[in-house]
Amino acid sequence: MTGDQAKMGMDFKNGATLAVEEWNSKGGILGKKIELIVSDDQHDPKQAVAVANKMVNEGVAGVIGHFNSSCSIPASDVYNRAGVPMITPGSTNPQLTERGYKNVFRVCGRDDQQGKIGADYVSQILKLKRVAVLHDKTTYGQGLADEFKRFLGQVLRLPTTAG
Repeated sequence: MTGDQAKMGMDFKNGATLAVEEWNSKGGILGKKIELIVSDDQHDPKQAVAVANKMVNEGVAGVIGHFNSSCSIPASDVYNRAGVPMITPGSTNPQLTERGYKNVFRVCGRDDQQGKIGADYVSQILKLKRVAVLHDKTTYGQGLADEFKRFLGQVLRLPTTAG
């Protein structure tokens, strides 16, 4: 796996490989062995669409991925048109599932869920009155920071500000 998040890609690839080996050692699914096809979107939305088209053209039964919302959202359009199920392990942007695609799933909390939990913790458990919000300028960091600020503003009854 390559790109700025290659480590995460390798971790997911290794986990999927282990799961496939375990299932295949038990006879596979419905008596058929699972074949793992790995592709790398390099954390690039254009590459993610190319990967999605490749997977669909190869006739995959389903996709575990993509990791980032910025890749999952455009790739999910391809999977939706082809009727291929997609399960993302890490895409948190609410837009991914709010579009109503019946074949697109996530196994992690959304930005708005995580932001609310963080804001509740800061205000109710830590009882902080002053909070600095920093993010890493990634799609994930920005989305989570925005949701945290929005919910914190509601909890502390503060005006929300952009930026």
